[in-house]
Amino acid sequence: MDEHPGDTLGKRFLAFWGTIAAVLAFGILIYLVKGLFGPDSTDPLDGGVGADRLARKALVDTDQEAEATKYAFDKDKQLVTIPTTDAIPYAASVLSKQKAEKSKMPVPGAAPATGGTGAHDPNQSAFDKL
Repeated sequence: MDEHPGDTLGKRFLAFWGTIAAVLAFGILIYLVKGLFGPDSTDPLDGGVGADRLARKALVDTDQEAEATKYAFDKDKQLVTIPTTDAIPYAASVLSKQKAEKSKMPVPGAAPATGGTGAHDPNQSAFDKL
C-alpha cells in the first residue's frame, strides 16, 4: 500500500499534541464555567435532605441497639429473647463442654456402615456397586 502523500511526521506530531491540548483546554473551560456558574460550595448538593437522613439514621441506630440488647418474654408464643452479647458466650461455653459423638452421616472414603475396609477397589466401578 502506498502512503498518503500528505502524511508526514510533522503532521502526526502536531495532530497528537493538538488533540492533547484540545482535551486540556476543554477540561479547563469546564472547570472555569463550573466555578463561575456552579452551585455555591456552602449549599448542600442534596437539596437539604441530608440532615433529615442523618436524623433518621440516628433514630434507627438507637432503636436497633435497644432491640439488640433487650431481654423479652412473649407469653403467647412462649418465646424468650436474649441479646446476642449474652447468648453467644453462653452457647460457646455449653458446646465446648459437650463431647463429640460419631456422626451418622456417611463420609466419602470412610469405611462403609455395613462393614469392609472402605478402600477403593480398582476392579469395581461406582456403577458396579449399585
